Amino acid sequence: MIESILIDKCKAGDSRAFKQLIKGYHKQLLGYFGRYSCNQFDAEEMLQETLIKVWSGLKKYNEQRKFSSWLFTIAHNVAVDSVKQKRHIMVSLDIVRNKSSMSKPDEEIIRNETVELINSSINNL
Repeated sequence: MIESILIDKCKAGDSRAFKQLIKGYHKQLLGYFGRYSCNQFDAEEMLQETLIKVWSGLKKYNEQRKFSSWLFTIAHNVAVDSVKQKRHIMVSLDIVRNKSSMSKPDEEIIRNETVELINSSINNL
């Protein structure tokens, strides 16, 4: 089916048309997100977030632009936001580690255990 027809159906709320529209971009998007993430789970999370944003923003989509360009602009923004968020977590952990060198031994032990617990939790995501 022609992409513009699928887009019109999506704008009318047809979720099956959305599935068909996105089907052709699924592998490309996962590959794109794979460059920004270190695991499949993160790439799939970014894909899910992108699809939610695309679905909710379809009524604002300007059909004068290529759909793929619009889609990948959203995907890029999601990927960049995800990287920033992970970087923020890592910086926060570094701050905790740096503060531990100026503390009492028992505070340092607690901080180290906290950092290990946080790292373990992040890795289990």
